[in-house]
Amino acid sequence: MTRQLFLIRHAEAEMGNFELKDIDRTLTPDGEVVASKVGNKLSELLGRPDAVLCSSAIRTRQTAVLIAEQLNFNPERIIFKDELYEASTRILLHEINKLEESWKKVVIVAHNPGIPYLAEYISGDILVGVSPAGVVELSYEGDWAEISEKTMDLIQYQTPPIA
Repeated sequence: MTRQLFLIRHAEAEMGNFELKDIDRTLTPDGEVVASKVGNKLSELLGRPDAVLCSSAIRTRQTAVLIAEQLNFNPERIIFKDELYEASTRILLHEINKLEESWKKVVIVAHNPGIPYLAEYISGDILVGVSPAGVVELSYEGDWAEISEKTMDLIQYQTPPIA
């Protein structure tokens, strides 16, 4: 069975407020617009996903909700996971390996450097980094539990503005 995985870095977040913890940073107004545009483009690429997983950081939550709305995916069904905040490749891969086998299309909204490191590890391709609201699309024939080093195909990496 073909699995589609969309790894998305959160959209542009506020910078420079040293009174806020990193996890509490919010999207900029431009980041909100771009996240909606990314969701709109994703609706053309994948239709409605089976699941959306998201880091517990505010900026990733905002990004995931804006994208989900464009995908006609109920934002209340987004799975928010503390483990995805500042997650290593190992932790991200562990979360992928635990995905429900009935899910064919999954979106994960998280952070740099975890997103590019994971994409590079599971595809064997080099990304160097993922821009804010960047989308990495990967594909695999088989079960989520089998995904490991160099098992997925990198279909595309798109940076905003997504055409």
